[in-house]
Amino acid sequence: MKSIALIVTLLGIISLLSLFYILPLKIINSQEELIYLQDNQKVQVKGKVIEEKFYENLRILVLNNNLTLKCACPLTEIYKDKTLQATAILDSYSNKKQLTVLKISIR
Repeated sequence: MKSIALIVTLLGIISLLSLFYILPLKIINSQEELIYLQDNQKVQVKGKVIEEKFYENLRILVLNNNLTLKCACPLTEIYKDKTLQATAILDSYSNKKQLTVLKISIR
């Protein structure tokens, strides 16, 4: 009986993980669209970097569509005035929505 429960649990976990990777990402084009999304939701953003701020091991990128990305990118590359595409996770801090970058690519 325990082995059946273990198999069912493992199948459930595998199916949830596969759905996480198969389902399409939400494409975000503006700050207003973040209101309708939940925390920990994976999104995709595109835009041109108009402002770049550096902190100790963190970088804040502001895009031309008023989206702000929090990135632990290497400090060797400069993103200002470049168009990029990023996959990010939505989270909240002090009732303010922010996007934490998982993957970034220059277009």
